[in-house]
Amino acid sequence: MRMRMNQGALVLLAALYWTGCSPSPVASGPAEREVKPSPEPYQGEVPEDVAIPPVVKKGIRWEIGPVAEYVLGGKVCSVKRYRWGWAGAISPVDLAIRWGILVNPDVEEKVTWSQRGRWYYWRYGSGSALNNDVIRQNSSNNHIVPASENLLKAVLRMKANDVVELSGYLVNLTGSKGSATYHWNSSRSRSDHGDGSCEVFYVTEVILDGLVYR
Repeated sequence: MRMRMNQGALVLLAALYWTGCSPSPVASGPAEREVKPSPEPYQGEVPEDVAIPPVVKKGIRWEIGPVAEYVLGGKVCSVKRYRWGWAGAISPVDLAIRWGILVNPDVEEKVTWSQRGRWYYWRYGSGSALNNDVIRQNSSNNHIVPASENLLKAVLRMKANDVVELSGYLVNLTGSKGSATYHWNSSRSRSDHGDGSCEVFYVTEVILDGLVYR
């Protein structure tokens, strides 16, 4: 059976969509300082009073264990949304970001970036001073675990070459659903590579375009 709707009903639905389902994040206020790409991310000890409550996603209960305090400031390489499976439920977006030498104007134009399958990739021209080790040590692919839906919207709003700062914790994830268990641990090194080398990043604050999001 087809449903008929008059024009007034359609207008009302459109209004509800734009006011109630807008993808735009809500800012907490202006940033107190200008954000600049960092020489490298800050990684420190987790304060003793930090405890992240468990969350349930697609029926899986996740214990979130912080292993390092983390602040990441740099330029966005690319952003990739993931919607499927247990990984997409707990970490619905990956953020590839660069810092250090890779934000220099005469260097960054020589590198192109892409993401797929929870990995990030780069290509650089021959004859440049770049190599895989330099790129690996000055960029990262971050599996974002947003502390709120608003933070997810803020990350999804990012685009290539935006200068951003994200704060929170590197975390290890342990999920359980019935007899099934899931594990996803964060890298804590900027020089590793291959499987397990990405950061699993529980984000509690984002600074983007001069505004703070939580």
